[in-house]
Amino acid sequence: MMNTITMSITKSSSTLTTRNTSRSGSFDQTAQLWDLSSGKPTFTLTGHKQNVRSLAFSPDGKTLAAASRTSDVLLWETKSGKELGGLKTGTGDNWRAVAFTPDGKGLATGGLRGLRCWDQTEGADKASV
Repeated sequence: MMNTITMSITKSSSTLTTRNTSRSGSFDQTAQLWDLSSGKPTFTLTGHKQNVRSLAFSPDGKTLAAASRTSDVLLWETKSGKELGGLKTGTGDNWRAVAFTPDGKGLATGGLRGLRCWDQTEGADKASV
């Protein structure tokens, strides 16, 4: 049995993503995409080196951002489960939150050291709070 730690749902309500832990509390550094019409998982997203802390869908639902304890944010294509790259922020922060900007071109991350806004296409830090 798994316990859900964080989740996000697409605007169209067709896809859900979750980050789970086993009942024992162990973490496996993955996230899962689920097809809500069938109730079945479609992809397990692997590639994080530490626990996934936060998940967010882009406004069009085509991309998933997954923030982890390693200060990285990986981007995933939701239709294929393919890793699209991501932000190697190098800040050393333990990201606890991630969100897309309304136009889908930027990301915001939040952690123990504050908030940052990023241009996801360039990977550039646009603002810090």
